[in-house]
Amino acid sequence: MFAGSHRIRRGGTLLTLGMSLASCSGDIQDEPDIATYRDTGALCLRSDAEGHTSMSIRFGNCLSCNQVATPACSATVAGTQINVRSTLDVETRNTPDLCPAGCTFAVATCEVPGLSSGEYDISHGADSAAVTLPLAGELAPYGGNACDR
Repeated sequence: MFAGSHRIRRGGTLLTLGMSLASCSGDIQDEPDIATYRDTGALCLRSDAEGHTSMSIRFGNCLSCNQVATPACSATVAGTQINVRSTLDVETRNTPDLCPAGCTFAVATCEVPGLSSGEYDISHGADSAAVTLPLAGELAPYGGNACDR
């Protein structure tokens, strides 16, 4: 459900991570670490009878108090195909503050106005599904708890 790519910028250097993590040398950096997640997260759709459709991406990254999240998404429509793209930049600040237990999750929302009623193929990252718009409420087209608030 969280397929996509993950990149980290450290002190101006860009690292691309696969499934394994590499350990860093003991260098202390003045610049914060920034991790970028593309086309990951869980998708939730909402629409109304006028054709206004919004998409929310709930990123699965547990964020602590020393991390600043910048989520974004966009949606493009070509015929009956809706392509949703998402990005989450997470800046980890080197602060001496102690964080309380627990975490928060970032959400990005984008909108597509004026869609006609009918069936659409929607894709986000490696996932795709057929949906009929308008919806009666909200829908997580790939399953899961994407619409939980």
